[in-house]
Amino acid sequence: MDFSKTRLIDKTAFTKTMLHTADTADRDYWLSRTPEERSEALEFLREQYIAMHYETRPEFQRVCTLVERKRRSSM
Repeated sequence: MDFSKTRLIDKTAFTKTMLHTADTADRDYWLSRTPEERSEALEFLREQYIAMHYETRPEFQRVCTLVERKRRSSM
């Protein structure tokens, strides 16, 4: 099978832009999303990172630590 013809890139899907313009467009895009959509995107990226770097897939840890402190003596 000749793969050279099947792996063509659709060049119309990409545009060239200045870095500052791209940063502004990215910021505007994410500010237009709801907090839930932003949270879902963050979780998606976190899962991808963990899949690439770790063998297990841990979730966010929920940790609660109770610390007993001595009462201060009043002056």
